[in-house]
Amino acid sequence: MHFIDQGSRIIAVDASEQEVGEITFTRMGTDLASFDHTFVNPELRGYSIAEMLVQKAAEVMRKENRKVLPYCSYVERLFERKKEY
Repeated sequence: MHFIDQGSRIIAVDASEQEVGEITFTRMGTDLASFDHTFVNPELRGYSIAEMLVQKAAEVMRKENRKVLPYCSYVERLFERKKEY
């Protein structure tokens, strides 16, 4: 599996180049971003794909020196559980 940054979304792609998940985000001003939506193919849930998508998006935001507002309920719960975010 690999991840492709498409500017305002990052997608997870499997070995057969099928999209299996995504996270979308919106940059707000020069120092904020919102993580709006996370989705993983229901057949692949439970394999930490959503968390990997959040991690990839968080890396992008760190490089841009942005703080993240977790508007997506999954991201909000993940941020509560994992303080490193």
